[in-house]
Amino acid sequence: MTDTIRTPLDVVRILKKYKNRWIVPLVVLTVLAAGYAVVRKPSWQASQALVVRNEAAATDGQTIGKFAGIEDMKTVQETILELVKSRGVLSAALTAVGPVDGEVGTVWPSKTDVSDLQDAVALVAPNGAAFGTTEVFYLNVKHQDPQRAETLVAAISDQLLARFGKMRDTKARSMIDEVAKTVTLTQHDLRAATERLGSFEREIGSDLAELRILHTSPSGSSNLRQTVIQVETELRQVRAADQASRQLLQLLRDAKDDSTHLLATPNRLLESQPALRRLKNGLVDAQLRTAQLRGTMVDAHPQVQSALDSEQQVRDRLHDEIALAIRGLEVEQRLSSQQIATLADRLTKSNTRLADLASKRAEYGNLVNEAEHSSRLHQDAQSNLANARAAQAGARSASLISLLDGPQVGDSPQGPSPASIVLLGMVGGLLCGFGFVFLTVQPSRPAPQAAAGDGASQDAFAPQLAATPAAAPASSLSFKQALQKLVTAEPSLN
Repeated sequence: MTDTIRTPLDVVRILKKYKNRWIVPLVVLTVLAAGYAVVRKPSWQASQALVVRNEAAATDGQTIGKFAGIEDMKTVQETILELVKSRGVLSAALTAVGPVDGEVGTVWPSKTDVSDLQDAVALVAPNGAAFGTTEVFYLNVKHQDPQRAETLVAAISDQLLARFGKMRDTKARSMIDEVAKTVTLTQHDLRAATERLGSFEREIGSDLAELRILHTSPSGSSNLRQTVIQVETELRQVRAADQASRQLLQLLRDAKDDSTHLLATPNRLLESQPALRRLKNGLVDAQLRTAQLRGTMVDAHPQVQSALDSEQQVRDRLHDEIALAIRGLEVEQRLSSQQIATLADRLTKSNTRLADLASKRAEYGNLVNEAEHSSRLHQDAQSNLANARAAQAGARSASLISLLDGPQVGDSPQGPSPASIVLLGMVGGLLCGFGFVFLTVQPSRPAPQAAAGDGASQDAFAPQLAATPAAAPASSLSFKQALQKLVTAEPSLN
C-alpha cells in the first residue's frame, strides 16, 4: 500500500487514516503497564554500615588497627563479600528470621530461598567509591517488605560477624598448629647445635677465651697474643745482652794478658762491670800522671818512682778484677743461655697454641654461626607462635568488623513508581503504533511532469513495487510486502 507524504500534514492525515493501527498497540501496552503497576510489588532496600580494621597483632611498625596498604584492606573486604554471599551465612540468617507470614514449606530455608536472597544481597562502597578503597562499606538487602528487609540485613550482619570471627579462629588455630611444629623443630635443631658447640668448646679447654677473641676479632689483642709479643721482646733483649756479654768476655780474656786491650774497650760494654770501669779510668789517670812527671823529672826521681808504683798497683788490681769479671761473665753466659732456651721454648709453645687455635677458628666459627642461626629461627618461630595465639585470642574476644548505628530502610521503594510505569507503557505503545503504521504504509514518489507542457501536475505517485503482491511468488514476499497485502482491503482517502 502506498500513500503520499509531502508535508507534516500528510503524516497527520496518514495517522488519522490508519488510526486503528497505532491506537491498538497504545491501548494494549498501556493496559499491560497498568496491570503490571497494579500487581507489581515494589522492593525496599535496607542498609547496614560496616567498618573493618586490621588485626592489632599483625601490625609491624604501623598504627595499630590500620592496614599496611590498600591491597590488604581490599583482600579483607573481598573475603567479607564472599562470606556475605555464602550459603552458610544466608541460610543461618533466614533460619534466624523465619519464613514470611503465610508461607508454609516442608524445608526452611530451601535452596531457592537462599538463591533469591543471594541475588538481593550486595556489598558496596559509600558514595560510589571503588570497592576496597575505604574502611567503611554498606551491606544492602532488597525485599518487598521493608520490615523484613530491615530484619534480614540485621540478621545477615550478625551472622557475618559470627562467621568471620569463626573463620579467624579457625585460621589462627591452623597457624598455631603449624607454627608449634616449627617451634619444636627449631628447638631440636638449636639443642643439637648447642651440644656440638659445647663439646667443641670443652675440647678447647683453657684456650676458649683466646679462641673466642680470635673468632670475634681476628686482628684483636688477646692474652696469648700479648704473651707472645712480650716473650719475643724479652727474648730479643736477652739475646742482645748475651751478645754484648760475649763480646765483653772476649775482650776481658784478651785484656787479662795485655791490659792495653782493656783501655780500648768502649764504656758501654763495661756498664755491667762498674769496678772494671773505675779501675780502667784509674789506670788511665795513673798513666797520665806518670807521663806528666816523666816530662819534668827523670825516672829515678822519687815522685816518678812513686807514680810508677801506683800505676803498677792499679794494673795488678785490674788484673785481679779482670779474672773475677771473667768468672762472673762465664756464669752469666750460662744463665743467659738457659734463659734464652727457656724463652725460645715458651715462644714456640705460644706460637704453637696460636697456630692450633687458628686452625680451629673456622670450625668454631661455623658452629657458632650454626647455633646463632638456629637461635634466630627459634626466636622467630616463637614470635610467630605468640602472634598466632594473639590472633586467636583476638578472634575469640573481638571482631574486626564494627556496625555503624543500625539498619536503615529507604524512604521510598526501589524502582519506578506506578504512574511512571503507566506513562512508560503509553509512550511505548505510541512508539510501537507509529512504527507499525509507517512500516505498513509505503510512501510513493511523485511522477515526472508531462513533456507536452500542459502545466498539470500528477497527484498520484508511481508505486515502488513493479508488480502487485499477488503477482510475485509467495516465497519472494518480504515482511513489509506481506503486511501491505494484509491491509489492501482498507478504503483509500483519495
